[in-house]
Amino acid sequence: MKPVRLSPVRRLLLRWFDPKRGSPYVSITVTIDVSASLAWLAGLKEAGRAVSLQSLLIGAVGRLYTEFPQANRRIIGGRVYQLPAVGVAAPVNLVGHRGGDRMDTSMMLLDGVDRLSLVEIDEANRRVVRGERAGRPDNPVIRQMVGLAERAPIQAIDQAISAMNRLHNTPALARLSWKSAPVSTAVSNVGASLGDAGAGRILFRAGSICLPVRPLHVGSIFGVSYVQDEVIAVDGAPAVRPMLPIIYAFDHRLFDGHTAALILTRLAALLSDPAALFGSDGTRRPESS
Repeated sequence: MKPVRLSPVRRLLLRWFDPKRGSPYVSITVTIDVSASLAWLAGLKEAGRAVSLQSLLIGAVGRLYTEFPQANRRIIGGRVYQLPAVGVAAPVNLVGHRGGDRMDTSMMLLDGVDRLSLVEIDEANRRVVRGERAGRPDNPVIRQMVGLAERAPIQAIDQAISAMNRLHNTPALARLSWKSAPVSTAVSNVGASLGDAGAGRILFRAGSICLPVRPLHVGSIFGVSYVQDEVIAVDGAPAVRPMLPIIYAFDHRLFDGHTAALILTRLAALLSDPAALFGSDGTRRPESS
C-alpha cells in the first residue's frame, strides 16, 4: 500500500475527528429503485445462472470503489494509505445451521472483487457462505479469534484484540495489515429481517451505524435492508417500484458528504443497468469491459 498525500483540510480532519474522542463516521440513508436489477437477475436465473442481489451489490461496490479511490483507503497510525484492491466483508447468518452451534453469526471476506466478473463473485460468495454455515470459517483470522473466544478468559480476548490493533496501526506494517485483513468496506444486512413481517406491514426508513475502531480501520459500510415496494414519482406520475434501502456510513476523515452523495448516485446508476457493467450474462471482467 502507498501513503496518500492529503490536502490541508483532510490533514485537519484526520486530527479533528479523532475516534478516541468521538465517532468520525457520518451516515446517509437512501432508497434505490432496483426494478432493473431484479429483472436482469431474473433473466439470469431463467438462463440457468442464478446470482443473488447481495452478489450484485458486492460487485457494484467493487467497481464503484475503483471509480472513487478516496473511498478505498485505510488509516494506519495516523496516516492514510491507498488500498491495492477492493475487498468486501459481509456478515453470514448462522442461526439454524451447523456453524450456529458455535456462533450465531460470522463474517466472510471477498478479496479483489474489483477484478472479478459477477458470476465469479457469486460463486465465491456461495462457496464461503457454505463453509461458514458448515462450521468451517474461511478466513484464518476469524478462525483464530473464534477459537480464542471459545477457550480464553475475557482479559485474554481483549489483549488479543489490542495486539491486532497495534499491528493495524503501525505504518511500517501497512502491507501486512492489508494481507491479514483485505477489507475496503462492508456490505451488511441491517434490518433485513424486517421483511419477514410481510410485505407492506413494515417499511424501512432510516438507521445509524457505528463501526468499531479496533482492531483495524474500515472506511465505510453499506447497511442494506430488504427490498420493499414503495410509491415513487416516475415521469411525473406515481408508480410502485421495488426499492432497496441503504445506510451508507463513511469516515469523514477520508471524504465528505458531497463525495458520499456522488458515490450513492453512481451506485444507483450502476444498478439501473447491470448488464452494461457485467455483460449480458454476468461474465464480463473489468479489463474486458
